[in-house]
Amino acid sequence: MFRRVSKVLCGHAAVARNMRTGKQTGKRGYESGSMFNERFDRGVDDTIYQVSSGEGKAGVAVVRVSGTSALSAYLQLTKRTELPKPRHATLCSLYHPQDGTLIDSSAIALSFPSPFSYTGQDILELHVHGNPSLVRTLLRALSQVQPPEGGLGGMRTAHAGEFTRRAFENGKLDLLQVEGLADLLNAETQAQRTQALRQLKGEGGKIYESWREELVRVLAHLEAVIDFGDDEGDVVESEVLEGVTVKLLAVREEITRALSDKRRGEVIRDGVRVAIVGPPNAGKSSLLNRLVRREAAITSNIPGTTRDVVQVFEYWFSFVCGSAYFGEFDVRRS
Repeated sequence: MFRRVSKVLCGHAAVARNMRTGKQTGKRGYESGSMFNERFDRGVDDTIYQVSSGEGKAGVAVVRVSGTSALSAYLQLTKRTELPKPRHATLCSLYHPQDGTLIDSSAIALSFPSPFSYTGQDILELHVHGNPSLVRTLLRALSQVQPPEGGLGGMRTAHAGEFTRRAFENGKLDLLQVEGLADLLNAETQAQRTQALRQLKGEGGKIYESWREELVRVLAHLEAVIDFGDDEGDVVESEVLEGVTVKLLAVREEITRALSDKRRGEVIRDGVRVAIVGPPNAGKSSLLNRLVRREAAITSNIPGTTRDVVQVFEYWFSFVCGSAYFGEFDVRRS
């Protein structure tokens, strides 16, 4: 029985590992041609580029380039023969690689050679003036960059989230850190920001990794008993099984404790929804206005003044609270 359990656990680990790498594991495995990975896998060797500072007019726009042609793009856009010093700002002028047209006369370039970069690949960041026309011209120029000799793939714009996906595939971020990054970008309160930063730092992943390591040690002990238990006798086998049981119970207790936090993390991230209901002229509108400290709903002595649903979102105690006030209607007929 122990041998069968260990094979199942190892099989699940292999499937999970190959889901991330895109390798085929058999009829029940995952391969690079799956629908989930198809969009990204078509250009896995391409050098990608995209605006990382948002759209619209701004003082500065940041364009990020990641891949084997990133540093070559710097040489072709600046018409220089030497690469910039890694992680040091370099003032430069940018030109179209084909016709030599000036794009920006005072850009800042930052290079992050592989593997010491966000994605684990060569990265080039170009800080240019945030004029939308200038940025579009730079993006068109990047599409004309030629790959270095022996380089793979071409130049193309990045899909949404593709920089982070490459960081995950190259072991720079785990799934929890990826979720933490998404939460940080969407954080609206201090509590959300603090929680997302902790997750991005890998605090949650360290706990789960400790559980995994303990389970791997338990599995190793069980496999040792299976392979060599007959040689050592029943005494050693019983001692090992007893120790394994203690460790498994300890891990289960830690997991149970972690799951019994009443979903505090989800409450911080998603907020709380509160419905204010009651009979006509019970003071629902007045209560809502007092809570949000503004005239969000009409107040009147005449019953049935508000017949629509009024929704407001406020930040209370670092939480996002969505209040829904249901207007005057007969609940029994609804």
